[in-house]
Amino acid sequence: MKNSFGAGLLEVLVAITISAAAGVLLIKTFVENQGLYFEQSSKITQGFSINSAYSEISESIKKSSAVAPANLIGSPQFTTDNNTLVLELPSIDSSGNVINQTFDYIVITREGQNLSFLKKKLFPNPLSQRSPEDKLLATNVSSFTLSYKDQAGNQVSPTNAQKVSFNFELSQKAGYANQQSSAAGEINLRNN
Repeated sequence: MKNSFGAGLLEVLVAITISAAAGVLLIKTFVENQGLYFEQSSKITQGFSINSAYSEISESIKKSSAVAPANLIGSPQFTTDNNTLVLELPSIDSSGNVINQTFDYIVITREGQNLSFLKKKLFPNPLSQRSPEDKLLATNVSSFTLSYKDQAGNQVSPTNAQKVSFNFELSQKAGYANQQSSAAGEINLRNN
């Protein structure tokens, strides 16, 4: 009978093979979970962003009295079209009362590198108590389109609109795929 202490070559090779296989599986699981984490984080971020932007756009349209052809106050000048919305908003005094025939302007448009930012800008009349605003509504915007309708739902020129329809999409690379989210709405202007 032979007494041997330690492990033989075959036993060491089997142990190394098992350890390597376990290590590869552990790394693969970690990498896949990281991809899943980034994908889910992207979905959550886009969900919050799209909900917030939708609410801001809807509220801006609801409190506006008309779609304006352009912002008559402030710089730069924006013109209403299928990708830019200029809204006329009654100005308010220090008591919160409407100032007759005086308007502030809200602009909702895409800006930035590759037009990937959706922004809301407020250009107040000098008589108004509102403060200027330049607010980022969403990032990773891949499209933003508008259409203008009368009460019956027929397409009209922007200045004759009683309703504004909007649609926007966010697209972000998450892991190996693009994560896309979209929102659409049709909102009546104030008093319509």
